[in-house]
Amino acid sequence: MSVQSEIRDALVTLVESVSNVGAVHNRARFTADWSNFNTLFKATIGGVEQIRGWWVQWSGITATNVPGTGFGDDADIWRFTIRGVLALKDAGDTETTFNDLMLAIVNAIRASSHLGEAEVMRYSHRVTTSEPDIRQFGSVVCNYGEIYVDVTVITG
Repeated sequence: MSVQSEIRDALVTLVESVSNVGAVHNRARFTADWSNFNTLFKATIGGVEQIRGWWVQWSGITATNVPGTGFGDDADIWRFTIRGVLALKDAGDTETTFNDLMLAIVNAIRASSHLGEAEVMRYSHRVTTSEPDIRQFGSVVCNYGEIYVDVTVITG
């Protein structure tokens, strides 16, 4: 398994560990039929069926030299984006719920001391977020946000 796959799968596991997070996918999911598309992100939380889901995607890599870590130490910075949606319901204050879910995911990643990568000897990670937004997702208006995870892997 590649480092990219192992880090992605570890991030999926961390997202899934958050209570009431909803559906979680290890890649972007698409279909031409809106009802099938929405089904991919349906979750039942507290007896209520809703669109509530997340997907983890690899966003690229930067290969660099890390000064001050020793002669010949190189690093790969693996970038991942975790995107999330939650069906908007103003009376249900879904904005607060969604923001709390984003923060819970950030905290789960930040607290993780191991991202599951067998090939990695030394690494660190940094987590940032986008400003939460409102977007139409399929046929549903949703709270939307992105969590960015940069994992620096020392390769040299």
